Amino acid sequence: MTGILEGVHSVANAENVAKEQDVVSSKVKQEKQWQVFSPEAQDSFRYLVKANGYNNSQQMDLLRNTAAAKGIAKNGTSTRGKVGITKAVVKQAWKTLSKNVKSKIKSQSALWFAVKTVDHFT
Repeated sequence: MTGILEGVHSVANAENVAKEQDVVSSKVKQEKQWQVFSPEAQDSFRYLVKANGYNNSQQMDLLRNTAAAKGIAKNGTSTRGKVGITKAVVKQAWKTLSKNVKSKIKSQSALWFAVKTVDHFT
């Protein structure tokens, strides 16, 4: 019988902890930027809000600043990573080309320089 009571007690404690950690305002939770945060980022956000006692306005400021630092636009899309994705696509396309086509592209120095520059900086 004690095993059942301990299990019930653990569930009750877990529910209390979940309620305690839920310090983020409903306005913040409705934002697209909040919804794309990883669970770890949301936990860090909750910690900052709780530790500093932020009100709704301060939470929104924190959300906007954090999202801007992470490169997340207001609509929830990421503004980072596009160059890296483009580089991967270009490299994969390059691998599929025949040697004749590659040599022709290399002879077009502006395009070759652009591809090498992107490769160097990413």
